[in-house]
Amino acid sequence: MNQPDVAFANRQKSTTGRSYEPPAPKWVKTGLSALNAVAPQAAAGVLQHLFTTPPRTALRADERSVLASARRWQSRVRGELMSGYEWGDATAPAVLLLHGWGGHAGHMSGMVGPLLAAGYRVLAVDVPGHGNSPRARVALPHFHEALEDMAQRAGRDQVHGVIAHSFGAAGTTYALSRGLSVPRVVFIGPMTQFGALWDAVRTRTGVSQGLIQRMITRMEARYCLGFDEVEPVALAAGLNTPLLVLHDLDDDKVSVAQGEALVACWPGAALRTSSQLGHLKILKDETSVNAAVAFLSRPATV
Repeated sequence: MNQPDVAFANRQKSTTGRSYEPPAPKWVKTGLSALNAVAPQAAAGVLQHLFTTPPRTALRADERSVLASARRWQSRVRGELMSGYEWGDATAPAVLLLHGWGGHAGHMSGMVGPLLAAGYRVLAVDVPGHGNSPRARVALPHFHEALEDMAQRAGRDQVHGVIAHSFGAAGTTYALSRGLSVPRVVFIGPMTQFGALWDAVRTRTGVSQGLIQRMITRMEARYCLGFDEVEPVALAAGLNTPLLVLHDLDDDKVSVAQGEALVACWPGAALRTSSQLGHLKILKDETSVNAAVAFLSRPATV
């Protein structure tokens, strides 16, 4: 995640839809604006803290039941504790599930049964700061390394595919660009253009563009990343992993335009749209789940 001033201006022009909202309380606009007037860097630090602290989402009863049936494990990602889950025959090919920002492994639980029925082993995690993992400040590298951790646990030569939701798709794309090799990937409601994030911050908090820019500069320095360089639409042209994007036309968190933009950049990628499912219901929609499993089960092409 990164960006200098000129590039930040360019990012704003490329924004294509609403995306995630930072977990900011109602007083943030007044408080940050006042602090920004006297201590701009301190205000940027507070905004960064809010932006990198994911909101917590409660598990539903059906999600809790699926997670309770898993073999549990724990590991550390960038020093933060992470909860993991595994289902199925330990010798079967593995499919890795990666949730989105503010989500948890339970959001992906609708995939578990159909994947097991198709003969796969399934691994999922609560990225640090999410789900059953302890609270933490996290960013793109945590999602990338959470996926790498799952791949290592599964056995890299045993990983058959990845299904990632929303910001998890950004983490997966970054992992693929860094050398992770998997036969197929499915992205659901993928976040692909980080400009939408900055728009969401401005809309939710009402802070100035200059303050957002200072936050981005701080994050660039902390994580040694450039946002323009690592957003999925920037990385896609260099990837050749077969990709299916599932995106709902009524997604009110990540616009379908972001999925369309990724498919336009990613060689050979396909887009399948749905309607009236939004950002989360699509994850448990039978037609969408079956499409994901069928895509992963296609024979390899030469």
